[in-house]
Amino acid sequence: MATPPAKFVFNEDGPRGQAVDSIIGGGKVQESLIGQEVLIDNAAEVNGSLIMDRVKINKDCKIKMAIIDKDVEVPPGTEIGYDLKQDKKRFFVDKESGVIVIPKGYKFP
Repeated sequence: MATPPAKFVFNEDGPRGQAVDSIIGGGKVQESLIGQEVLIDNAAEVNGSLIMDRVKINKDCKIKMAIIDKDVEVPPGTEIGYDLKQDKKRFFVDKESGVIVIPKGYKFP
């Protein structure tokens, strides 16, 4: 049985999430696909990425041009896609597109 799609929540200050050309519930997301049971903190940003099921992106994270496979928790303040030299030390980075791939179940140190 599939879970329901994302829903935006409004409070007295207006919308709590923002999406541009995306399907999402929380955080700021642009031109991305977001799987089921994904948590993107309101202070996080995801741009041009594919986030698979059961991923948690914590506060102050910035994710750009990444594929994050299932069951990954991204620690607060993590940046992915902004320093390719650093990204290449931790992850697979496609030579042609520059897309960063974080494998299923990856545990950040």
